Amino acid sequence: MEKQPKRLKKVSGGPLKEVWETDGTNSLEVVYLEDRGLRVAKKNTSIACRHFDFLKSAGISTGYNGRVSPTSFLSYRRDQILLRINVRRYERSESPESKLFRFSELVIEFFLETEDKKFQGEDLGIDNPLINNPLADNWLLQGLDGKVLEKKVEAVKACGNLTIAEIRNTAKKIFLLLEKAWSNLGFCLYDLELRFDTLLQVSRAIDSESFRIFRQNQWLGKPWLDKEKSQAIDLDTLSELSIFLCLPRQFLFFWQDQAEALPLNPKFPGLNFVTARKEFLSRNIGPLRGEAEKYPDGAVIIINLGKEDSLNESIARLMANESSFPIIGFYSDKEKSGLIRPVAGSKLLIASCSKTAMENACRILGQKNPVIYAQL
Repeated sequence: MEKQPKRLKKVSGGPLKEVWETDGTNSLEVVYLEDRGLRVAKKNTSIACRHFDFLKSAGISTGYNGRVSPTSFLSYRRDQILLRINVRRYERSESPESKLFRFSELVIEFFLETEDKKFQGEDLGIDNPLINNPLADNWLLQGLDGKVLEKKVEAVKACGNLTIAEIRNTAKKIFLLLEKAWSNLGFCLYDLELRFDTLLQVSRAIDSESFRIFRQNQWLGKPWLDKEKSQAIDLDTLSELSIFLCLPRQFLFFWQDQAEALPLNPKFPGLNFVTARKEFLSRNIGPLRGEAEKYPDGAVIIINLGKEDSLNESIARLMANESSFPIIGFYSDKEKSGLIRPVAGSKLLIASCSKTAMENACRILGQKNPVIYAQL
């Protein structure tokens, strides 16, 4: 844990946690309250810190600066954009069974951040209204009753130099990262609330009150019928599961011509990407296969087969039939855009070109890799 600074002044607070100014350089301390019990405070701190650690490993910038106690962590002091961003994958139906509808495209909603129904001193009459037209320069605001307020707000006053498109794209990427990470553990991410600072870093802790999950193939509707924000998973289970949020260990080998340029640059966190020249294959089939087997979360080998009907295809077929992971080949003399096809009597896949081979390898690895999944 990081060294705990001295708390000076409370900046903000709510029923779950408080934010304190400290004597540390440009540092705030986020403290989970023990009003609901010390166990609840510790569990929520663990959930928040684990999510921050995971996002950092995936290349996402956050304001997180380390845990300092069982119930608190440090955060960099940054100016905040005055928006709450809610990202949803599912929606409940109004039927008595409370069935779920899954959106193929994420639903991303923007809510104006207010304090005591005021925005920068101007009384709006309601708290955190929905922004009806987020892409416009002047926003129309809507209350829970569906009515649009007469007062408008300039977008620049809430977003500063950031655009809604930038904020939307970052929120989408973060949701997809967490969606795949939770999917790897057997759960579906229902929704997620995010807040950012003016550097577009995640500034709010992702704790038990800012996202919801449920078990795959088991929609637990009853716990959500009474309270809109209650979890379908108990806090203890949620905390234990969060420990396992991590990137997979994967292997991608590209066997290429010496002068051949890579069609894509698949340098993703958690992926060991290796290239070698053609002569490597015929001499080192066993070691290459053994290296790939070290990566239980996925491995793919791409092979430049040279000219059609060459000896390399026979070697690749033999290798594919003895491997537990996919092998994709392509012919250097047939650089065409198109599909990928299986080879009869073999587990070898033949791609129409190197780009198609690389794209399909990424799709295969993206079934478990949250970073690749978020970019596909």
